[in-house]
Amino acid sequence: MNNTSALETFFQPHTIAVVGVSHEASAVGSTIYRNILDGGFKGEVYPVNPFLSTFQGVTSYRSALTIPKAIDMAIIVVPAAIVPSVLEEIGKKGIPVAVVISSGFSEIGSKGSVLEKQIRDISKKYSIALLGPNCLGVIHPHDKLNASFARTKPLPGSIAFLSQSGALGTALLDIITPKGIGLSHFISLGNKADINELDILEYLMHDSSTSVIGMYVEQLTDAARCIRIGKKISGMDNPKPIVVLKGGKSNEGNTAVRSHTGALAGIPEAYSALFVQSMMIEVQSTQEFINTLVSFSQNPLPIGNNCVTVTNAGGPAILATDTLVSQQVSVHPLSYTHNPIDLLGDAKASDYQKILGDLEADPSVGSILGIVTPQSVTEIEDTANAFCIHKTKSKKPLAVCWMGDGVMKVGRQLLDMGNIPGSKYPEQTATMIANLHRLTSMRSAYSQKDVQSSLPAQIKKTQFNKNDPLSLCTSLGIPVPRYVFTDDISSLPDKISLLGKTTVIKIISQQIVHKSEAGAVRLNIPKDHACETARDMIKHIKITVPGAFIDGILCMDMVDTGKGIECIVGIKKEEGLGTLIMLGMGGVFVEVMKDVTFRFAPLSAKDASDLISGLKSSAIFDGIRGKPLLDKNALIKTLLDVSAFAIEHQTVTQLDINPLLVLPQGKGVMALDCRVTLSE
Repeated sequence: MNNTSALETFFQPHTIAVVGVSHEASAVGSTIYRNILDGGFKGEVYPVNPFLSTFQGVTSYRSALTIPKAIDMAIIVVPAAIVPSVLEEIGKKGIPVAVVISSGFSEIGSKGSVLEKQIRDISKKYSIALLGPNCLGVIHPHDKLNASFARTKPLPGSIAFLSQSGALGTALLDIITPKGIGLSHFISLGNKADINELDILEYLMHDSSTSVIGMYVEQLTDAARCIRIGKKISGMDNPKPIVVLKGGKSNEGNTAVRSHTGALAGIPEAYSALFVQSMMIEVQSTQEFINTLVSFSQNPLPIGNNCVTVTNAGGPAILATDTLVSQQVSVHPLSYTHNPIDLLGDAKASDYQKILGDLEADPSVGSILGIVTPQSVTEIEDTANAFCIHKTKSKKPLAVCWMGDGVMKVGRQLLDMGNIPGSKYPEQTATMIANLHRLTSMRSAYSQKDVQSSLPAQIKKTQFNKNDPLSLCTSLGIPVPRYVFTDDISSLPDKISLLGKTTVIKIISQQIVHKSEAGAVRLNIPKDHACETARDMIKHIKITVPGAFIDGILCMDMVDTGKGIECIVGIKKEEGLGTLIMLGMGGVFVEVMKDVTFRFAPLSAKDASDLISGLKSSAIFDGIRGKPLLDKNALIKTLLDVSAFAIEHQTVTQLDINPLLVLPQGKGVMALDCRVTLSE
């Protein structure tokens, strides 16, 4: 960001210039000017248009330079081609903050990207904190500032919402405002030529009006900074949950992202890993996004992991329980009753009131999920009031599934007024509760174990031959079987004499990724036949992979892989975001099984442990069906060393240690093959 000190002004401006007002009332510039005045902004607002002397009964200025007072923020709503000259004037005027509403930049392609770079350079030249371009604007409800062209005026509240999509923001406003749910801030980020989500998060960390943060993102940069900020915010004594909805996960969605904001979205696995490490709650739909934000804003975090469901109908309670269990929330029965607690179809409001009091007093209950269906004897308003009365005294999270739209409507309105989150569907209500538990679990794990690994001294000195990647493993201290490498087959007879009786032969080529498919690996070859076999393999590759350049031949002692489990450890650079470390079940089936997990470097010890526990097949490491426990500590050390190597050696864009044989506990690991790709 060009000017971090200007964020205070961005959130609390006193004087605003709207550059691009028009006599046309429906024009965007005119709409924003009117929204600022109609919203009750207590500062001063100056219209700017070079062709107008007056605007709506007040003086209109030819340019920002002609305004007689100092200006805190300029809202720019002019054709894209004119934005650079307007920014120059703003810079010369000394205005610290500019919000560029105008579109026609990187979201339209290369021509717009050139223009966007131009305004980025100008804003940097004058240290202008720039929001946008191609954005909806900014709203600070507590300060009665609506510097946007959103149709709905939000209520003051505690939810801060940041979005790369202005349209999604306007829809969210129209959904939550009628329910009485308010915002602390609404910020449409647009193309993020300067100000981005992480800049805003750093400010919101200390913003007293914000208790929960929601972000719709299509593309992020700087994973390390994101993780650092996310952990700091969520690790505060009074944490501010960060809820994220990521757009652009599919190939088709990715294409839409590029045309929508000019952003290049990363792979879904990368972002999911990033959000976990940043202690952010990733949601899967717009509905879950809104529900989760509301739930966090109206609830404390649970102390324990047990959720108790209270219901007057068995079926919805079963569906809710299934959802809770699928999201790792405990649903243990209590010492004195079942869970769910079925009050049956004739349940009265007093029945709900009594059991809610019991659950509040029970220390084994972490959260409460209420379910009410419209039975003929259901006391709709009284039952809703029972929940509302309980909420005023409770210190535990509560969400209520209020099933129905007809006779149940009045009750839902009472729950809304009582700040009780919920849905008419049991699965959605259960997910609200589950996400509260998820953040508690993340905070607990972080506080106990999240210590970043130190950089081993040998990592900085790591030397390796890119044509002999196993030399990299050796330099990292990862054991490898005895092997020889040569780029001259005539020297192979002398070198192979150092090996045992049975060998593995591999042809090394940067153009061959899958050795087994290309015929570039042979197992169980008697040493006496190794040279002849290697020559045959080279001839075969020249026919089947004619474009492949042979970098060398590697002969290795044959290893009994049955003594351990084959894994893959890898590095993958995500441009602009960071370096991913991958762990998966390896060998020839890695791309078929796709049992892999990701975290961004630098890894902490907890991150490395999470890579293992996140595998679908993680139980294998703890020994199954008489098999011994595997050496998880050695694998964790390997992951930490590879992470440190990735940070220290930025020219390595990809690395696959596959297979990495994880041996029984105390026996360590062994790298059997390795492939490395360097940047040009």
